[in-house]
Amino acid sequence: MFENIGKARSILVLLMGLLIYLPSGFSQISESQAREMLAERGIPEDTLKARLIAKGYNPDYLTKDQLPAFQGVIMETIQEIENEKKGTQKIIVTETPQVILEVPTKPVVVIESTTLPKTPEPTPTYGQEIFKNNSIAVYQKAEDIVAPDAYVLGIGDKIGVIGFGRSQFDQIIEINQDGFVSLGAGLPKVLLKGVKFGDAKELLYQRYSQYHVITRGEFQITLNKPRNMTVNVFGEAKTTGSFTLPGINTAFNVLSAAGGPTDMGSVRRIKVIRGNQAIPLDIYEFMNDPGVAKNYFLQNNDYIHIPIAQKVVEIKGAVTRPMKYELLDLENLTQLIKYAGGSKASAYLADVQVTRFMNDKQVVTNINLRELEATGGDYILFNGDVVEIKSVEEIAQNFVSISGAVMFPGKFELRDGMRISDLIGQSVLKPDARLDFGYLLRYQRDKSYKYERVNFQLILDNPSSPVNLNLGTQDMVQVMSLTSYADLGFFSVIGAVNAPDTFSFNPDGRVKLEEAILLAGGTQANVSDFGYIMRLDPHEPKKVEYIHFDLARALNEPTSQANIEIEDGD
Repeated sequence: MFENIGKARSILVLLMGLLIYLPSGFSQISESQAREMLAERGIPEDTLKARLIAKGYNPDYLTKDQLPAFQGVIMETIQEIENEKKGTQKIIVTETPQVILEVPTKPVVVIESTTLPKTPEPTPTYGQEIFKNNSIAVYQKAEDIVAPDAYVLGIGDKIGVIGFGRSQFDQIIEINQDGFVSLGAGLPKVLLKGVKFGDAKELLYQRYSQYHVITRGEFQITLNKPRNMTVNVFGEAKTTGSFTLPGINTAFNVLSAAGGPTDMGSVRRIKVIRGNQAIPLDIYEFMNDPGVAKNYFLQNNDYIHIPIAQKVVEIKGAVTRPMKYELLDLENLTQLIKYAGGSKASAYLADVQVTRFMNDKQVVTNINLRELEATGGDYILFNGDVVEIKSVEEIAQNFVSISGAVMFPGKFELRDGMRISDLIGQSVLKPDARLDFGYLLRYQRDKSYKYERVNFQLILDNPSSPVNLNLGTQDMVQVMSLTSYADLGFFSVIGAVNAPDTFSFNPDGRVKLEEAILLAGGTQANVSDFGYIMRLDPHEPKKVEYIHFDLARALNEPTSQANIEIEDGD
């Protein structure tokens, strides 16, 4: 008796599922009341229906005994949609296309089937990501929409007309089933169906100004409420079926509502079908110029068809955006590199590798892209080809380098006849450079270095001397610093002094106790008359010798034996 509820009652079945939200006193809810409840939550009926289909519940084919379990699924689904709407921040782009971009924290309208296998995602095809990451949002509430001039008016659109000044009027006019609007009693009707909103503004001004005393500055037209339209999406879309949305949405918004193309779906050969007319839609064209969206406003009962992609090619290596790209029939290697953002500065274009599968074999072809571009040629690509552009790995050969005690270490251009004196002249020796000894590292074919000892002092004294050697490619000069050879020591002063610290010194400098205390800021007022020197034995690091000293005598009689000489490590 109850084999099928039927499509005519499917939406009513959805709405009746909302009974679970209501207290028992409202058990006799009507269809109109249920629809109002959905509207208050900002959830379009078709969005709820599509989400339920994705979960495996098609309301068009539910039997009566399935309804109790179905109500629980509706409650869960509505809660999911409401939670997602709360987690999304919208940024409205005020450009001509009037496309809303989103910075989502959770998806809002993209409906992905839970039946899809959880497999590792392949290399994405360029253009699909704008649907996967919800870059294009969907207008859900007609009241929040500002219509662009490119919007094409249709049956059901409500237009607000305001006149102020000497003539004052404020009315809402609606495009009727014949495509006309009535301007009021005694005034002629105006045909607005199929007219762009910007042209309709001018047309209405001209007509109203014939019967009212108004100027352009005293006349205002707004799209008070756009019509709802139903658009059918089929083919390789994440979610197929009918979508009922405000007419302000373009084909790109509807595609976003459908989740975009599947992994095998085309992003270049999509068609908007209207009667016998098929309008091509190319996502790459939109990504290059979002303004084209204004050419894709839809009409009620339009169809959007997403075919299977026919020519997908992957490009790797030294390009700006390596990934997969869908190409049209006449697009080949040159256009592929343009889509990939062009080759990098380090790209090696003399040997571009194309790998393809042909006749049950893998075929690898090497192409000199520089020669191809010079002759204005191109290389034909096929579906599944993989293009790889390698980077130039060879390092520059025409340089020498210098390191160590010089003002400007690093690489320098190798010029013909360049000698050591030329290099140290460019790099400028530091004052602490050791001149009697250094190294020239000769670069060898096996990428090793051969060390040759040099005397910079002899080179500076006589640049024409044979010791001023000629330099070869990638040779290195190493200048030593005198500080590398100095046996610097240290001592510390702690206790009742004004500036306790550790001081470096040359042990040959003969610093005495009095001088060490003066370096530490002198003694404090409460200092005692004696102190200790803790002396480390370098041969026995764990052994510490404590030397008692007469502080007052050391300070007052610096020439006395009490003024002990400081040693390294004291």
